[in-house]
Amino acid sequence: MNPIIFNLCPESDHYPEVVIDSDGVRIGEANNTVRLNYAEWNRLVSLVHSGKLTSIDRYVAASLTPDAA
Repeated sequence: MNPIIFNLCPESDHYPEVVIDSDGVRIGEANNTVRLNYAEWNRLVSLVHSGKLTSIDRYVAASLTPDAA
């Protein structure tokens, strides 16, 4: 399988990337990466699609409300 690469900052090559290859999925850069197998990646995608995992703004806002505790 040829790697499929998504750069998380299209204006520069100096930012983390997502690499999907025959070994699984890597997210990160240089020595700072996380490796997911296909099942873990599919679970992550499922959480995003379902709306359970969303932008960080939602979590930050929720942590600032009095009811969050």
